[in-house]
Amino acid sequence: MKFKRLVLVSPSPDKEWDISYTSTGTVVPPGLCSIATAARESFPDLEITVYDGDVEPEEDIEKKVAKQCDFETLVGISCKMLNHENCKVIGKIAKQKGATVAIGGQYVSSRALTDKEGKDIVPFVARDILEFNDVYDYSIQRDGESAVVDLIKGNDIEKIPNLCYRKNGEVVMNPLKLPCLDDIPPTDRSFVDKYLTEYSQKFKEQFKNVKNYERKYKVAFYSQKGCYKATQCGPCAFCAIPDVDKLRQRDPERIWKELGELKEKYGNVVAYDICDDFLGDKEYFEAFKKAKPPGLDVALRIYMTADDITEERLKQLKELGVDEVTVGVESADADCLRNASKRATPTDNYNAVKLLAKYDIFADIGVLFGFTGETKESVKANLDFIKACSSIPNFRYYMCVSIIIPHRGSTIFNKLYLKHKKYQTKEYRNYPRKCMLDMLEERIKEECDVDIDYLENAVTEGLKYSPVKVCLSRSLGS
Repeated sequence: MKFKRLVLVSPSPDKEWDISYTSTGTVVPPGLCSIATAARESFPDLEITVYDGDVEPEEDIEKKVAKQCDFETLVGISCKMLNHENCKVIGKIAKQKGATVAIGGQYVSSRALTDKEGKDIVPFVARDILEFNDVYDYSIQRDGESAVVDLIKGNDIEKIPNLCYRKNGEVVMNPLKLPCLDDIPPTDRSFVDKYLTEYSQKFKEQFKNVKNYERKYKVAFYSQKGCYKATQCGPCAFCAIPDVDKLRQRDPERIWKELGELKEKYGNVVAYDICDDFLGDKEYFEAFKKAKPPGLDVALRIYMTADDITEERLKQLKELGVDEVTVGVESADADCLRNASKRATPTDNYNAVKLLAKYDIFADIGVLFGFTGETKESVKANLDFIKACSSIPNFRYYMCVSIIIPHRGSTIFNKLYLKHKKYQTKEYRNYPRKCMLDMLEERIKEECDVDIDYLENAVTEGLKYSPVKVCLSRSLGS
């Protein structure tokens, strides 16, 4: 064993971001706990600590990391777009104490665009982050469990899948390997038990204005990784999820066993399936239904698309225990939906919310502004849809209302990156906040018939009709 200590950190959002309109810190997370579980299974004597900056102040985490780190410590940092700069701070502190530092997570795993020979056209973030930041020894793409275990073992870095490292002044990227999800040990969430009070407090605060809603926590798990519809038709234009078109699924019986354990441990919670398209693969859905143990009562939350919402499906979901759904309505305008490669229609969207109300399923409804070709008429259609939702009697819902963000790895990001040379410089590639803010405004100028102020006003108007206000565009800051 090369290291005696593993410190896993999800840093706090950078101070420049306003996260008051996000759901940050309301979910018991699976990511770093999954890596910690894999490490504990392989090395029972390894000292393991997990820090969640969504609920613990950044300055407290920095002090604790500084005390723990030495030459026998491996520090793993989970990078999201919102905490990119704080990742650098944690990395610098750890390096100064002699630790080895690896960075991974969703942002580091962002999709690249390559030509037929495999050469980067839009670079891998995993490559950029090592090229521009010497506080990291390694970057890890996609699932990180195996790579972290191999690093602790002291295996040859040239043979560790998903690992990126420096050699002779160049960044080397090892081949990607997506593991079978059933080969990853079931996640032990006890690594973040110290934060349960904070998760519960933030969760209750966010949903305090929702009637007839009493839960203690949201506990995240996943049934699948990838999106079935993306495997058939390609991803939506604004989707930046890594490997969204490569569907991997867990054994339903293993999932139900995990859900039973979550119910026993956490009690009155929502088990939140963070897979991107729960109902896409109909055969898998049938297997999931069949595997449910008799008498197991767990409140589930899932993602689904409006075109999958029918009376029959909702009856089946209620029988499964689904009490909440996230529905990406996106737009009430047909042209906007087509321009974003969405399969649902405005009629599908209206029918979906009516059925969700009828079956008393709590709905998180995503509505976006800033589609290619967005006009005053399409903006009005969205606002009319939002108002219509608010007028449905006894409908339990809230809205996530935002301007479309050009996340790195998405089709809309790649288009802007290739068109404007400035985005190909270090100034933008190593500072995602600046890149995203500038891209957002530039894209609206080029592709919409309304300006950003008009869209921000529409977002503000739309949020008036939501009992819980979730808004990504406001979290961009000024």
